[in-house]
Amino acid sequence: MDSFKKNLSRRAFAGSALAAGTFVATRGMAQNGPPALTPESPLGRFYPANRKGDDDFDMTKVGGGKEVASGEIIEIRGRIVDRNGQSIRRATVDIWQANAAGRYTHDNEQSTAPIDEDFQGFARLETNTFGDWNIKTIKPGVYETPKGLRAPHIHFEVTGFSHRLSAQLYFPDHAEQNAADPFYIALGDSAPASVARMVSPGQYRWDIVLMDERE
Repeated sequence: MDSFKKNLSRRAFAGSALAAGTFVATRGMAQNGPPALTPESPLGRFYPANRKGDDDFDMTKVGGGKEVASGEIIEIRGRIVDRNGQSIRRATVDIWQANAAGRYTHDNEQSTAPIDEDFQGFARLETNTFGDWNIKTIKPGVYETPKGLRAPHIHFEVTGFSHRLSAQLYFPDHAEQNAADPFYIALGDSAPASVARMVSPGQYRWDIVLMDERE
């Protein structure tokens, strides 16, 4: 199987794996009223503008290699919805993060933390008909910044119908580190909307709410 077919099949899995639970999740949103908008967070210094190589949903391997990135393997899934809770199909989702040692795969990264050659570091996805997305990755490490210590987090840039959102996902099992993270603190009362929900150990869910209104 050539690389194109491999990438196609892996993307097909990412798009189809969540479909079974979509109806239940959508009905729950409708019953609970309009969801809270996902707050804007800084794009950060390490958006991979000149990304290279593999960018599929499995960030734990590079180019279909056999070696797996170091760290705790996790899976995150969710949906992109509009301000009324309606799914946004074919939204573009760019995802990037530090490796388990707290270092980004970026030419401008100055950290002395080790590089993980087996960690992809970036993914570009497109939501399916139900607005679903998912990734398999490594829980990112903490790292120092001039403003203070960053809690484990993952960067997202999502483009819907007319709204482009830069956001950051935080983990519920790192509440103490979140509370001390200057970027999390800056979110104020909207901060909880940036925290994923733990479904089971190593499994998280995070639905992203854009300002869009379904066309």
